[in-house]
Amino acid sequence: LQVAELSRQVRDMKAHGMGGFFMHSRDGLETVYMGPEWLECIRETVRVAKETGMNVIFPIKEPRHLEKRAEDLKYTIIGWNGRCEVHEQFSVQDVENVRKQFPDAVVLAHPECKPEVVEAADFAGSTSAMVKYVRESNAGRYMLFTECSMADNIVAENRDKEMIRLCSIRCPHMNEITLEMTRDALLKTQFEITVPEDIRIRAKKAVDRMIAVG
Repeated sequence: LQVAELSRQVRDMKAHGMGGFFMHSRDGLETVYMGPEWLECIRETVRVAKETGMNVIFPIKEPRHLEKRAEDLKYTIIGWNGRCEVHEQFSVQDVENVRKQFPDAVVLAHPECKPEVVEAADFAGSTSAMVKYVRESNAGRYMLFTECSMADNIVAENRDKEMIRLCSIRCPHMNEITLEMTRDALLKTQFEITVPEDIRIRAKKAVDRMIAVG
């Protein structure tokens, strides 16, 4: 993340007639999540939003009090107590236990883990960021603090390196989708979801950008 680039994006959105934007606390491949540089980027982005009259939506841990002044709410953050029910199960004790048992292991954590777990890890990143990190690293053993089935993707891309996982922690929702169900859906063209064309076009842009970012 770079302050100048974020400021440029906010001003560009304003110039194109947008009234606001959503800031998602993604991990960032180089900027440490919740670190000093990351927080400075957030502060500057909110400052530019205030300056340009843009509305900002950003998830925070504690809800804001309703007695805040109306003029503040034009640019302040609207937040909710959102968290991942899977990643929040990992603890600092888990990290410490791994380091004791496997002192040579590099600890990788998904950014949706608790902040203290992310801080205790050697690297924090999305699944694709973890794949890239492991591929470019020389270590032989890694501990993956992420949903176990998602960790399968990291293992598949790095078969020459040893991966350690806590497979007692799985997502109950993703596990409802099976390989057989996916096969049948494709073979029978079933479970098709249709949306209005204007929504499809806008949604595709978001998906394309997400894939491009990785």
